[in-house]
Amino acid sequence: MLVLASSEADQKAFLDSMGFPVPIKDDLAEDFSFLVGSMEANGKTAEFGSKQLELITRIDGFFDQKSGGADPEFWQIGTPSCDEGWEEVRVMAKEYLSLGVTDEPDIFATQ
Repeated sequence: MLVLASSEADQKAFLDSMGFPVPIKDDLAEDFSFLVGSMEANGKTAEFGSKQLELITRIDGFFDQKSGGADPEFWQIGTPSCDEGWEEVRVMAKEYLSLGVTDEPDIFATQ
């Protein structure tokens, strides 16, 4: 969640540090969606508060709307569509982080 809340420059640095050959943000969304699916499949949703689950679901749904060629620029670092769309993601991720819950699992750690 920290990476999703970060600036585009920080997200690019994160992708670079993970060794992705081309830093496009669909890698962040794919990882997030995988973690959400794993959380649901393993019955871990009970470990989150209702507001946290709402935000996780909204972010995942937002990514789903943008996937499949619906908005290819959304995934490209430095494009206007990317800037605008990812600001929405940042707002939701920051809201999640602002809940200040430290004893619940973070499904999108930075390391």
